[in-house]
Amino acid sequence: MNDPINPQRLDEIKACERETRDGPWTLADANDGDGTPPFWVVSTPEDTDDDWSVEVYVGDKAVGEFIAMARTAVPELLAEVDRLTQELADAREANQIMREAASRCTRRAPHPPHKWMLGRRLRECPGVAEHADQEGASDG
Repeated sequence: MNDPINPQRLDEIKACERETRDGPWTLADANDGDGTPPFWVVSTPEDTDDDWSVEVYVGDKAVGEFIAMARTAVPELLAEVDRLTQELADAREANQIMREAASRCTRRAPHPPHKWMLGRRLRECPGVAEHADQEGASDG
């Protein structure tokens, strides 16, 4: 698995995406039968017939399709990274609140609770039930 992307790299990708020509980008077969090696062009709405954004030679259509698709896929992926980053931060905050509440409640017990009693004891702790109710309401 790759290392997590650092925030600076994510900012670089976002900046590059913002500065790129608008989409959608399309792929076209630019072979005109003149004997040149086969190639594909990726064009944007701003391009003219003789001004393409990208030329992909040696007939590698898959590379051209990937480049054209990236213009819409990258913003979608960046939005998903932002959404998941926020979801993870919220989950970590909720986890910390529950750990602190559990720590307060289990310290008051005369002996460590059994696993089957821990859930009931935690639900009786101040702050835990309220936080669980809020989490349940936000999930629906």
